Amino acid sequence: DVIILTDPDFLLLRPITDDFSNERETLVGPRRKSIYENKQSHIVSHGNPYAQTYGLGAQWRKFDLDAITGDPSSPAKDVDQPTGGIYYPAGPPYLATARDMYRIA
Repeated sequence: DVIILTDPDFLLLRPITDDFSNERETLVGPRRKSIYENKQSHIVSHGNPYAQTYGLGAQWRKFDLDAITGDPSSPAKDVDQPTGGIYYPAGPPYLATARDMYRIA
């Protein structure tokens, strides 16, 4: 089962899908194009969640991660600025399997 987490103020212009393999309908910025092209699958599955790119970049690294994660040794603290900017600038909608959502939470 795929879970979709959205903001309550979203206006949807088309159905949300769990298949992002159609390059004509999937927008990927130039900095992430090679990552997209090298992925084996573009379908949401265990270990392969998808989310909208969010403009926060890696600024989340400045937040109080101890309080947010509840873990002073959270691996989130090991993410450097360049990696955080390329791989972690995610925002809603988030799409992941129920098992992955449970692990993320």
